[in-house]
Amino acid sequence: MSFATPGLASSAVATPGQHDTAAQHEAPTDDDGATSLIAAGLLQELLNSALLTAATASVWNWSQNSNRKVLRPAPADHMPPLPTFYPQVLAQLPLNPRLAACTIELRDYYDRLSYLHRLSRSTLAATEANEPTENRAEALADSWRRLAADAIAAISTLTPLVSLDIRSRLAEKSQTIVATLDQAANGEHPCVDRLGNVYVPFLMDRRRPRRPVFDVQVHLLVGGAIQGATVIDASEAGLGVTGVEGVEAGDTVDLVLDAENLISGRVVWTAHGRAGLEFFEPLPSELAVLFAFTNTDGYRG
Repeated sequence: MSFATPGLASSAVATPGQHDTAAQHEAPTDDDGATSLIAAGLLQELLNSALLTAATASVWNWSQNSNRKVLRPAPADHMPPLPTFYPQVLAQLPLNPRLAACTIELRDYYDRLSYLHRLSRSTLAATEANEPTENRAEALADSWRRLAADAIAAISTLTPLVSLDIRSRLAEKSQTIVATLDQAANGEHPCVDRLGNVYVPFLMDRRRPRRPVFDVQVHLLVGGAIQGATVIDASEAGLGVTGVEGVEAGDTVDLVLDAENLISGRVVWTAHGRAGLEFFEPLPSELAVLFAFTNTDGYRG
């Protein structure tokens, strides 16, 4: 029996050009850009977490299917980290009519993840050479399979809240992760080969920490006109963006949060169609955390 959610292929992980009318109706508009940004941050964090959930479930499944007493590789090496963005915005979710719809699924996933973190680490720490008893190993494997199913449900619920543009750019990654989760939830080990070697899609080497690659869309007020821009770098001092036209160093610019709230700043550099922005006040905490998921690979060229 598959854990894949009905309709997931057409809504949660639809490829560009496959969005139906209902999905377009659900997509955020300019009036709820803040909701779209929060949903995008939640989805990116969820996908990264779900990917490692599939890897950990695969390790446990491989151990069970291979009748291995010693776990190789160790499950602790691939467990997903606890979330950072989700706790920041958790209090806001029930208050937002659109985001409230995903609260239950996100809570189920992250609450179970927190529990399994503690249980898995305490179990492995209490055993010699990563050799938990057969009953405990079977119970942990079953729990990680259930978490993989929870991840699919959360991804399916959250994806329609993200703008069509970001949804399209995440479509391939989402489809791969959901398919991997589905296999792991059904007792397979898609991230572990028959020799016990781990392969995690989109994450080639766990020994080298990487920031997730994710372009965040924002709106800027420049010269009295609104322009869309893509955040490609972020720091406490400001943002690096691409897609802004007709700006030079020293120009004033405002980050548009919603129809009534702006954060003022200035352009500090421009190069090759990109610009560095400095703001005169701190960014809201939810945006600061969200911008931590931006792509920083050589943006200054």
